[in-house]
Amino acid sequence: MKTCFIVCPIGNEGSETRKNSDTVLKHIIQPVCQELHFQVIRVDQIYGTDRIDNTIYEHLKTADLIIADMSEYNPNAFYEIGYRHALGKPLIPIMKEGTDIPFDLASLRTITYATDNLDKASAAKERLAETINSFDFSIEQNEKENEPVHQNITPYLLKIQDEIEDLKGIMLKRNDEFAKQTVELAIEQIQKNTAAPENKFAEILMKEIANDPKKFKEFDAIFKNLS
Repeated sequence: MKTCFIVCPIGNEGSETRKNSDTVLKHIIQPVCQELHFQVIRVDQIYGTDRIDNTIYEHLKTADLIIADMSEYNPNAFYEIGYRHALGKPLIPIMKEGTDIPFDLASLRTITYATDNLDKASAAKERLAETINSFDFSIEQNEKENEPVHQNITPYLLKIQDEIEDLKGIMLKRNDEFAKQTVELAIEQIQKNTAAPENKFAEILMKEIANDPKKFKEFDAIFKNLS
């Protein structure tokens, strides 16, 4: 069975931090990982005689997957995320809804969750499963020093798709027909995997503007309102 090591702020027994971490583990992470045949490991649930830091480093190096919660900007969690990221092995950051994503991690697909909303919790589980399935765990990982294994590019493409989906939602609320159609075409091309999503989006946009130059002003005004 593959292993999934959880990086997160744990806090003292009974603290709000511990309650949140336990809730996320029980209701979001564990159901998804169990369905995908991963053994979930969190450091406070490991009993042994080794030093705790040695135990953490060992799991950071050897676990098939790391899921890291950045919600409280815990310095230990960020250090462990950086350590894992340097190894180039599967890593999925998660954050509580409303938390700002640190700049250096903005390129990674970060899954937001909410523990007080069943629909949002369900959506987080779906995205978590989708991201886990995007990794190829059959590839033998090269653990030699200074030879990190490059991560699968699919999670980065999924992040781009997330951002376009968010843009589509904004356009639907604005009821802007031109922008809505452009985004829908881009999403359709992403799903077909015929080209890099950002390039296809730009290509479609340029064609629309070439056909009707006035649309550039419309789209420019939309993005100014979003910024």
